[in-house]
Amino acid sequence: MIRNIIFDIGGVLIDLDPQRTLQGFARLTTQPVGTFTDNELLGGGGNRLIGQYMCGDVSDNDFFLALQHLCHTGVTVAQIKAVWNDMLLGIPPERVEMIKQLHQHGIRIALLSNINEEHVRTTLRLFAEAGLEIGRDIDYAFFSNEMHLAKPDPAIYREALRQTGFLPEQTLYIDDLLPNIEAGAAFGLQTLHATGNEWIAPVKQATAL
Repeated sequence: MIRNIIFDIGGVLIDLDPQRTLQGFARLTTQPVGTFTDNELLGGGGNRLIGQYMCGDVSDNDFFLALQHLCHTGVTVAQIKAVWNDMLLGIPPERVEMIKQLHQHGIRIALLSNINEEHVRTTLRLFAEAGLEIGRDIDYAFFSNEMHLAKPDPAIYREALRQTGFLPEQTLYIDDLLPNIEAGAAFGLQTLHATGNEWIAPVKQATAL
């Protein structure tokens, strides 16, 4: 029986459109940043700077200053941050309602996200606007930039399970990236590879809501 659910954030709870950020960077930059791929923007590629930012090994200030050096003269850090956040589209109400229902029925909820400091701020704002609150509707939040670990590194799953006390056989892990799902399954987690609203019906069935 499923008693706990671990959610990825981007692509599962919050809709993503990395092309919006890629197109924005193409307008602002003179060269390399415009060649980032979708995968690299989401921390899954080989871009060293983004990977370090995602793991909290580069400060927020240093990350955006590094990007500013690649931009046309006169481009501000505020403009770069706006473009960086353009990929985050929001969380649809049906997903918010489902999270609330699950929590009200005693299902413990955790977040496990490859993310960065700026996107944490934006995510918390989007959650607040949608009426979701960590500590009230969500029990735990594990962010890669705070843990200095990133999926699919086994250590991040091990630490999340240690801190939550979740039993893997009673825990459903939902992610939109297959390598992350495979890493979670290696710990005995029940897994669901899904994006957008695809997880809602299976979760209802698994939790008998």
